[in-house]
Amino acid sequence: MTDFSEDFDSPVFPLPETVFYPKTTLSLLVFEPRYLAMVDTALKGDRLVSMANFQPGWEEEYFGNPAIREMVCVGKIVNHQRLADGNVHITLLGLTRARVLSEDFSRDYRMARLKAIPDASPGEDEWALTLRKAREVLKLWRATATPEKLKTVTVSNWENPVEDELVSFSYKLADTLKVDINAKIGLREAQSTLERLEMERSILSEVAEVLSKGIRRLGGIFYGFSLN
Repeated sequence: MTDFSEDFDSPVFPLPETVFYPKTTLSLLVFEPRYLAMVDTALKGDRLVSMANFQPGWEEEYFGNPAIREMVCVGKIVNHQRLADGNVHITLLGLTRARVLSEDFSRDYRMARLKAIPDASPGEDEWALTLRKAREVLKLWRATATPEKLKTVTVSNWENPVEDELVSFSYKLADTLKVDINAKIGLREAQSTLERLEMERSILSEVAEVLSKGIRRLGGIFYGFSLN
């Protein structure tokens, strides 16, 4: 297991619309030559690839090195398949958030020096509030999610969960929410699990209100949330 107690180096794979979270998996088809080289290097080493998001205004500089957001999600390649056309399909497992300390553009792909940023650990009072908030979010989630989605977000013991289970719950739930890119990034960058759960409660409360009124706008967006 990779030790993130000290600063570390990782290749960075920035994408405009894909937000990656710890505790989740992400499947990608890699086809650009620079990122194929990145995957090859990662597979020969610790298999780490950090997913990043661009700052606004990236479009004209995509084939260069447009600025990225400071927070990334570090993933590990847990599966890969080389295709006949030379492209590679990879599956990443999210390990931790990290802050970009510096960047290196000497290769075809971007490298970064990173510092792991786990969720802030709650004190005793905040832990009780976090657990209560998680149960509220779970209730809303069960009222608004499809049966298929309900299977993807679980906690083994809601009576006495450990901290990591609630962290995992908050990230996996964030991964399922069809909100706009800024909301997705906001969920990843929340300082604590409690803050993320509060954001999720707000989102799901709005969805529940819409559903309770019988509003159906297929293909529509309500406060950034897709009703599909």
